[in-house]
Amino acid sequence: MGCGFDEKILHLYVDNELSEPARAKLADHLAYCADCRATVEAIHAMKTGLAAACSAIRAPEYLYVRILNNLEAIPANRQLKLSLKEKLKLLSLNFRISRRWAMGFVFSLILIFIIFPGKQNLHNLAGELAREHMARPAYGEAAALQTNEASEVIDFLKQKLGFISDIPQHIQSKYKLEGARVLKIEGNSVAQVRYSDGLSGCSMFIINNLFLEYDNTELYIASGVEFKVCNSGDCNLICWENDRNCYILCGNCCFKDLVNMAVSFI
Repeated sequence: MGCGFDEKILHLYVDNELSEPARAKLADHLAYCADCRATVEAIHAMKTGLAAACSAIRAPEYLYVRILNNLEAIPANRQLKLSLKEKLKLLSLNFRISRRWAMGFVFSLILIFIIFPGKQNLHNLAGELAREHMARPAYGEAAALQTNEASEVIDFLKQKLGFISDIPQHIQSKYKLEGARVLKIEGNSVAQVRYSDGLSGCSMFIINNLFLEYDNTELYIASGVEFKVCNSGDCNLICWENDRNCYILCGNCCFKDLVNMAVSFI
């Protein structure tokens, strides 16, 4: 049939086993589709022939009586009784089905986290980074380094976090490298590199392999680089990314100064 109707549906139509809406819809189709109408007529003729051929064959009388007696002996409200062994088999089957569903759900979640790495909103992360910038780092900790040598910071980050990032020795001529440390913020490993002029300072946070979302942020473009900017308390933050890492520069100065500082070493 070129119209696409499954022949099984036509069999159900002939046997009067379709719902009323489906039967009415098919009847409308048969009014103009000669192919389906011929198929319905052929099915009807076949079933009529089979019924006529089988009507001459009768079951023995004793079989009819036995079936009737067995049906009358079964109470209408009788419930199926299962043996303990059958109940255990049924319970085991249900458990296996439930376990498969649970394992499938867990596996789907794992795939989601693998295929779609963690996303975090820059605006939500800003408060944590601002607090870390305002706190004076304890360079005596195991995951901290006090140095004014950029090469030492690069080696430190490679050892602690497994990635290499370019670290400027100075930010403009004002801020000099002071040290670095590794933080754990909301489950993410974050490198903090501090710069200071002796009175004030700024922090450059580096996050590896993290996709940031930028809701409620503004966009600045300077020297062909897109900077997303946001604010947290007394601190302003600007963010930019390259192929490997996400950089966030945090300080108490204005956005424009932060952008100029970032452009000076990008």
